[in-house]
Amino acid sequence: MSRIGRGFQLFKETFGILKKDREMILFPILSGVVTLLVVATFLLPLFFSGFLTDVGTSGSSPLGLVLLFVFYVVSYFIVIYFNTALVSCALIRLDGRDPTFMDGIHAASARIGKILSWTLIAATVGLILRLIRGDGGDNLLASLASALLGAAWSLATFFVIPVIVVDDLGGFAAIQRSWKLFKSTWG
Repeated sequence: MSRIGRGFQLFKETFGILKKDREMILFPILSGVVTLLVVATFLLPLFFSGFLTDVGTSGSSPLGLVLLFVFYVVSYFIVIYFNTALVSCALIRLDGRDPTFMDGIHAASARIGKILSWTLIAATVGLILRLIRGDGGDNLLASLASALLGAAWSLATFFVIPVIVVDDLGGFAAIQRSWKLFKSTWG
């Protein structure tokens, strides 16, 4: 079977798992709801304090960068945590067992340190890419560089969450393993 064919087969199997285990859809839903709450928790106080009145200057100030980084860490952590739970349940299903929502939560919670290490790396790279891109996106070269670096980063880290779940690796080790898996799968 070709590599593209395997990719489509994996997509079909993943969709089949979600059809069999409808409660697993709770992971992306909860991830979205909690992320929206975090956005509101960050933006509303900043708006009412007047910090967001001049986004151009406050966004590039040291305090603005710190707040942006903290926002990235919190929001990335939420998404990564729930994705880890979902991947854990998918692997339980592929193993022939019947996963529950709490199986995913327990699996993700057992890897909280590894999730946090990956979150800190991903948030740092996200902030760096944001700084390269700049505020207005007027610099075409910076926007292109940011997009290319972001695409390369996405490919290299495509399998990080499954690696965290299966190989119980964190941070940099998971990135290295993800990259090796990506290269061996798609060349």
